[in-house]
Amino acid sequence: MELQQKIDLEEKLANRGEVSMVLELTAASVNIFTAIGGNLLVCWTIFRYPRLHSASNLFIGCLAASDVLISLLGFPFIIAVLLTGRWPFNKALCDFQGFTLTVFGSFSLLTMTLTAIARYLKVVRSSLHRNIYSKRNIFLSVAVAFIISSTFPVIVMSKNAFTFHPGKYICTFDCNKLGVPMCLPVQGILIITCACFGPLVCCHIGIFRSVRQHNARLATSKEAPGREQTPNMQVDDMKVTKLLFSIVIAFAFCWSPFIVVDGVSLWTGHYWMPREVYMTSTYLACYSSSVNPVIYGIFNKQLRREFRKIFRCNRHRMDRVQPTT
Repeated sequence: MELQQKIDLEEKLANRGEVSMVLELTAASVNIFTAIGGNLLVCWTIFRYPRLHSASNLFIGCLAASDVLISLLGFPFIIAVLLTGRWPFNKALCDFQGFTLTVFGSFSLLTMTLTAIARYLKVVRSSLHRNIYSKRNIFLSVAVAFIISSTFPVIVMSKNAFTFHPGKYICTFDCNKLGVPMCLPVQGILIITCACFGPLVCCHIGIFRSVRQHNARLATSKEAPGREQTPNMQVDDMKVTKLLFSIVIAFAFCWSPFIVVDGVSLWTGHYWMPREVYMTSTYLACYSSSVNPVIYGIFNKQLRREFRKIFRCNRHRMDRVQPTT
């Protein structure tokens, strides 16, 4: 039954109309170029300007680097699949794509968790934050997150369990090859999601609660004449907190359909849903990499200012080299 469902999805992928092919290729190409270009700009801006080397911005830079790598190493295979209507490469490249997508998808979520914890300590326990978050400790925590993210994909590769899914048009792990008893306790992104979203939500709730209490104390001190004024919480701290919370919401929105589809597939089979459901979940997950630079530009005033400087410098440089007539 499942084999026939897979064959049906393969036939639908191979026999798409020209309009569907063009639309799917356009959506995938726009995502790849936006993700690579936007996140490279974020990485370059943070690297170039030392005043942006705060703990939160360094974590943001690592998240942007992860999005660049997944876009460069994992997404281009999607273009080839959409062009040919099949997986045109060998098994080794299928393993490579499956490994890349799983590692960097998990790594992004772990990095956001580390960022949320850092922001919580910055707002609520600032002295502890100063003692912990040196550049060395930040990059050490990122390295540990990458090692954790790589554990499950290594197990999958050792069992030769990455396979091409014609509905999702990517290579992903097959729990039939892993064995459901093993797949349930160590199913990479699902387990990491459950482990990470708790701290993510709790940290942001703690931050907003601390800000509300601080504002209440500030209002009380202003009303009492002769009472010592409580220093106002920095506006930039709240803006960065809103930025990071927006990234979490965007990530949850983009990845939730993919995670739900994978979770349901453990019990119902891997190929029973309509192709449109699989395709939409994959597109949304991929677009999480291109959404982040847009969020950075909207919410982070420092990054937005540096973006404008870079574009302004490039425009002036182009004006200088234009030949005169």
